[in-house]
Amino acid sequence: MDVNPKSWGVNILSDLVADLRRSGTPALIYMIPVNIRAIEGDSIASANFVKLEKWFSEFAELNSNGNITIISKTPSRFIDDIDFYDTSHVTNPGKFVEYLATEIKAHAKISTD
Repeated sequence: MDVNPKSWGVNILSDLVADLRRSGTPALIYMIPVNIRAIEGDSIASANFVKLEKWFSEFAELNSNGNITIISKTPSRFIDDIDFYDTSHVTNPGKFVEYLATEIKAHAKISTD
């Protein structure tokens, strides 16, 4: 994603957050799991990904409030043993699904009982 403030990706994400905020509906925005090992094996991809994570972290700080929660780090940074077919397609989604369900429950204030 181009993190230039005038890029289409930044505009779409900003508009999406604004619409969700106006709706009042609880929303969770997160970065997809990615194969960190594959990305870090390529110095250009790694530098670009670090830049994207930094930008997304700053975006999250400015926009995570009220009904909007933004998780700025890829879940691959803190969920062990996620395997990938390639850079972004998970072979074993179970742990990611469990993580995402926990986050949704926590941020939407859904009872786990």
